[in-house]
Parts: sequence; structure tokens; C-alpha cells
Amino acid sequence: MTLKFDMPQYMRGEFQKPDGYTDSFEAESWVRANDSVLSITFFTGFGTTLGEISYVGDSVKAESSVMDVAKLKTEYVLADFQVCFYPFEVLKKNFEQAGFSFTEQRSGESDFVRTLAENGTTILTARKAGSEITLVNELRHYSYHITLGESN
Repeated sequence: MTLKFDMPQYMRGEFQKPDGYTDSFEAESWVRANDSVLSITFFTGFGTTLGEISYVGDSVKAESSVMDVAKLKTEYVLADFQVCFYPFEVLKKNFEQAGFSFTEQRSGESDFVRTLAENGTTILTARKAGSEITLVNELRHYSYHITLGESN
């Protein structure tokens, strides 16, 4: 990761459950990311810690006293974070080596639309406009909306 940040983020999300119904969630988070660590701590609106995901070196750890972390697909959360924040060229090279197509359309200094696809079928799209990021995973039927900095 070439960017470094230590900041609050607000996340809203939706996911489709196996029974076809859609559920949603929202959480405040504090994200610390640099070239050696990624740590995401999730909080309720009252400041109670919901859980933490950390990625240091080759080790991924998820902890929570209220969430079933065994069901949480931390590898998806980390991959989504990478799609939103890691350098495009590095991601493109890795995705293409695995047989995927990864494109980016830029507008302005830091805004973009990134699309991951396989055989012409879109898997996910990440859009960044100012301090807002939206990621939609078509394959796994979930989406996030992240506000960087203080929540609304």
C-alpha cells in the first residue's frame, strides 16, 4: 500500500442472505493502513467495539465478542479494501495473472471507477468520488458504502 492513513470511516452495507432476503448493517470504524499493517476496528454508534480485522505480513486475524467471525469472510473484506485503496497497476497485474480483467477509469485527481471481471462478466465495481466509496459485488450479492473521515 502506498497511501498511509489512520482515520475514522463510516460503513453501510447490504447483503443477500441464502434465503433470498436482503439484510443490512452499518458501523463506525477506525482504519489504520500503511505498507506493513492493515487494521480495521468496527464500533457501534455508542462506541462499543464490535470487532477487529487485522492483516500483518501474511497473517489475517478477526476477533469479536459479538459477531461470529467464523462466518465472516475476512479474505473478502481485505480484498475489497485492496480494490478500493491499493495502487491500480499492482492490482491489475495480480488480477490479470489470475485470469481476470481489471480496469480503471479516472476522473480528477483521486476519483475512479474500478471494475473486476471474468470472461466479460462483472464481478465487482468500486467507485470513489471525493470522500465516498461504493463497492458492489455482483457475484457475492453484497455492497458497501464507505464515507472516509467523520460519519454523516
